[in-house]
Amino acid sequence: MIDLIVWLFAFCLTLPAVVSWLVYFIARKIRKNRLKALHVSVNYTTLLYILSVGVILHHLYETNYFGYIALFLLVLLSVFIIVQFKQRGEVLFRIAWRKYWRLNFLLFSLLYLLLVIYGVTASLLEV
Repeated sequence: MIDLIVWLFAFCLTLPAVVSWLVYFIARKIRKNRLKALHVSVNYTTLLYILSVGVILHHLYETNYFGYIALFLLVLLSVFIIVQFKQRGEVLFRIAWRKYWRLNFLLFSLLYLLLVIYGVTASLLEV
């Protein structure tokens, strides 16, 4: 049973795009709305992309980058809160968090894609 859980977790970290697609497909069948299904998929798979980028960076450079990623995430959230405070005069944390989380999805999914391309080309050129 533990092996199955470890295997599923490894699969999710290795191929978060497939997991995103599966979550989108299931949410679309349940909700019957493409936009809401996309939002559900983004909300539930962002953490997978963040963890995947950390694992890929660790694999490529043999150094732990999770501390830098956590620091980046905290600074980015602070920027979102400060910008919202400057614009509205008050902080609506739910709105700031939603925008922050969606930007993280875009940033880390793009970074994941670039790191996968870099890793594949680096390993092919190494041989």
